Amino acid sequence: MLLMIKKLKAKYLQFMASPNQNPTYLWTEPIGKLLRIQSYPAVIGQVVMALYNFVDTIFVGQVVGLDGIAAVSIVMPAYLIISSFALSLGIGASSIISRALGAQEQDKVHRTFGVAQLSVFLTTFLIVALCLLFQSQLLWLFGMTPEIQTLTTSYYRIVIWGQIFAGFMFANTALIRAIGDTKSVMVVSILWAVLNVILDYLFMFVWSWGIEGAAWATVISRWMSSAYVVWYYLKKQNIIQISFRWLSFHRATLKEIFLLGIPTFFRQVIGSVIIIVINNLLRTHGGTSAISTFGMAQRILMFFMMPLFGVTQGLAPIIGYNYGAQQYYRVQHVLDLTMKILTLFWIVVSALCFLFPRFLLGLFTESTQAVQSSQFAVLLTMATFRLVGFQISIGTYYQSVGLYKKAFLLSLLRQLIVFIPLVFLFARLWKLTGIWWSFPITDVIAAIITIVIFRKDWKKLKKDTLLFQGVFSSQKFAKNCLSEYTYTENIK
Repeated sequence: MLLMIKKLKAKYLQFMASPNQNPTYLWTEPIGKLLRIQSYPAVIGQVVMALYNFVDTIFVGQVVGLDGIAAVSIVMPAYLIISSFALSLGIGASSIISRALGAQEQDKVHRTFGVAQLSVFLTTFLIVALCLLFQSQLLWLFGMTPEIQTLTTSYYRIVIWGQIFAGFMFANTALIRAIGDTKSVMVVSILWAVLNVILDYLFMFVWSWGIEGAAWATVISRWMSSAYVVWYYLKKQNIIQISFRWLSFHRATLKEIFLLGIPTFFRQVIGSVIIIVINNLLRTHGGTSAISTFGMAQRILMFFMMPLFGVTQGLAPIIGYNYGAQQYYRVQHVLDLTMKILTLFWIVVSALCFLFPRFLLGLFTESTQAVQSSQFAVLLTMATFRLVGFQISIGTYYQSVGLYKKAFLLSLLRQLIVFIPLVFLFARLWKLTGIWWSFPITDVIAAIITIVIFRKDWKKLKKDTLLFQGVFSSQKFAKNCLSEYTYTENIK
């Protein structure tokens, strides 16, 4: 047994050993290979998390029923809002850290890390306290119906505590990713997801805790993942380490973190607002069954969205580091490659969803009627999501290079500026059918506007690439001429 543990430890250390501890590889490795190195751990981690979300909902549907899925969907905006604060601070800080590493500014790296940690802890704790204080009011606002009040309240009052650990985990995975260590981020994601699924099974199937078992599984798994992150920072060989002397509210750094994190914050919060709006409209036009349909559609969508997020998480430090080092050609190359990969991926996913909708929905419920009535909604919500991949890539680019105003605009565009007015209008005109149609039409409109906004910046990036290559070539030519002249003079 002891020998087996030693072998497992050796394999873990061998796997974790990588060039990530020396982030200069971010502007020396070939772009295709680099994107693969940076993305595959994040993609694996995100896929495992997607499986957890998928399996968790299947367990709830099988044990508690469709009312349980509806209850989980009602609570989702609460922990999305809490995690949005932590994640936005982590993403904002990671943008600064990756560019500071590219510019060899080590003090700025440590200062940003300290400001982010203190901000995340205080913000998350405050928001969790407010969510507990106004529990009843928030749940009715989120779209709770009388039929699922008991289930929703039971789930909410347990799972909300886990957001303190989740906030720490989300922020710090972004910070670890900023130094290029995507493998450790993958380990955190896998640890969280695997523990959650195991505990889900034990608490719900073995010990029959019902929906409360799902909530406790979520809290405990997030606590364990946060403990792993703390252990990671205590290792001496890391570029970033925990130190109390860096914990402060440095005003200029906090402002920059906040401005860069705003797009992520609004994207997350708007996502919560969208769920709240849809739940309330569905409660009016379709009742609890319509809310459970949306919950299933959302889980299917997120299952396929997670790998996309994994790729963009690998993309962010590559862009930030190379932009900071003025390697504009590499920035252009990796962005172009990512957009092509994500578009192709979503074409394949859309085809799968159109071919096997009954199979996907049948995993959540044995009710033939529920599967039949939900097919139309799932197909419409997935129909044009192939247009979303390049939009997220462009948003990641703006955030990584510090163009927070445009990143902020894109984060508002699809969900707030286009979707909310459209869904209210369509719901009024065509009731429940109109709500489902608002999804694909929003994707088309947002894609057109994103292309218009990005065209000018894409041309500028190409111009900077040519300019930088010209300067580099001139310097190389001058150096060669000088070397030849020196050699000739020595001969003389």
